[in-house]
Amino acid sequence: MGDWAEVVACSKKYPEQAQDPVITDLSNGSAWARLPLHEACRLKASKESIQALVKAYPQGAESCESLHNRLPIHIACAENASDDVVRILLDVFPKGAEAIEDKYSGIPLHFACSNG
Repeated sequence: MGDWAEVVACSKKYPEQAQDPVITDLSNGSAWARLPLHEACRLKASKESIQALVKAYPQGAESCESLHNRLPIHIACAENASDDVVRILLDVFPKGAEAIEDKYSGIPLHFACSNG
């Protein structure tokens, strides 16, 4: 778990950081690039954190991470995010619910259904 209040504060004070990718070197020699919004969804961040990151960089909701080609909404649904978090992501990028398939042809609805 992260310090979500700090994410909110940093997103307000330094909104440009919401655009800075998080890079992880993988054992196969490739790199996994994702935005703070992807990472926040993966780590089940508070709705306030998600809202702050979306406000700082709305285009992040339309950006796919490099490992599985997933949008933040794919990740949020896979991690069984709250309805509020899903709504925040859909409000900024409604097409994300169905238009973008991940590397395995999955859409966010598939993840939401498999996670109840």
